[in-house]
Amino acid sequence: NHPKDWKQITYQQIVKEGGSTILNQYPSLFCTLTTLYPEYDWNIKDSRKQVPSHHWEDKATQRKFFDEFEHRFSIKKPADWKNITRLQVVQQGGAPILSRYPSLFSALETLYPERKWDIRDTRKQVSFNYWNNADNVKDFVERLKTQLNIKGDEDWFRVSVEQLKAGGGGSLFAKYRSLYQILRVAYPEKQWKKSSFQAKFKRSTQRWLFIQLQKVFPNCEIIEEYL
Repeated sequence: NHPKDWKQITYQQIVKEGGSTILNQYPSLFCTLTTLYPEYDWNIKDSRKQVPSHHWEDKATQRKFFDEFEHRFSIKKPADWKNITRLQVVQQGGAPILSRYPSLFSALETLYPERKWDIRDTRKQVSFNYWNNADNVKDFVERLKTQLNIKGDEDWFRVSVEQLKAGGGGSLFAKYRSLYQILRVAYPEKQWKKSSFQAKFKRSTQRWLFIQLQKVFPNCEIIEEYL
């Protein structure tokens, strides 16, 4: 017998042959087969014509799907997912899993919590849904805060849209349309004044150059106004 031979066998046929007592012990026929015949390499797409929706409810089953996907596409580390599209996962039968998460990145992050995930390294594009989660927005802002050497809230007033996008926040800006709105989502406990972000002369480039010079000459006192 070969696992693919089971594709034409229905649940009703097993019941008709007196197998209902066995089937009742498992959530599906596929689960029955994989449990009773662990020596075979089972793939639900090859072995079943239709997959019951509850089959994908178990996170271990979801993870097994992605384990097989990674093997098939030679994915060794999180960064290897960067060139994998949502469509590719769907074409391999992963649509029922993806429908349970706001994004492919969210699915991977949930199913492999032991790995270190960074959306900038693992996805070429970030979906709008990803930024619906305030925690995701805050995580990005915290990284940008370190990158731009933000020490106090007032430093944010001098950050330009170009700097935000250069830091990987293009899709985030497209969703919220201003740094003011982004910070309100990231830090709702703070009182942000919209007018503070609307200065015509932010001197964002001057501040950036000041930070770079501080890095190059860490032991020298550099006065920004003289740049």
